[in-house]
Amino acid sequence: MQWLNELHAKQRRDGAWYAEIRSDLGEIVAIATAADKDGAERRAQIIAEQVSAAFAKGE
Repeated sequence: MQWLNELHAKQRRDGAWYAEIRSDLGEIVAIATAADKDGAERRAQIIAEQVSAAFAKGE
């Protein structure tokens, strides 16, 4: 996942956490929400890993 380089998480007004992962070019690769910051970051990382694997396969 060398092309994934930014993970940002912030809390929304309703209390849920929002995390996104971006590529080197600033493109959003994954977005996830959860009740806590760690959960949102973990979910976003899982999604980004799946996207990365699909990209590597040429899908």
